[in-house]
Amino acid sequence: MIRDTHSMRLPTIDGTDIRVLTNWNDKVKGEYLKIVMDGKTAIIPRASFTSAALLLGNEEEQMKLIPTKTTRIRRFTKTVTVALQRDMAAGSELTIPVSFEVPLDGASKDELSFIQNNLR
Repeated sequence: MIRDTHSMRLPTIDGTDIRVLTNWNDKVKGEYLKIVMDGKTAIIPRASFTSAALLLGNEEEQMKLIPTKTTRIRRFTKTVTVALQRDMAAGSELTIPVSFEVPLDGASKDELSFIQNNLR
């Protein structure tokens, strides 16, 4: 994000310019944009401007504007059997499928092997 005062001009189809200013004083640092056109000033939240920019982009441009982080995972599933002592006939077993995900990024082969071996 730009932390210093910054100004840019956006040309319009009628030949006039729109001026966009950021951080024009210490009270608005990073939170608002000042838009000046034909001597009129509008101050808008930065989040609103960002939403409008996203709205105008095509799918590829929108994906470039949205920060994403990809993490590879491995899903493990195991069936757990529990011997019940109350509320059902004694000795009855309740079988529960359990699954969980382990991030692969940063996991060592030993850690993954340990998980796999202990799920049997």
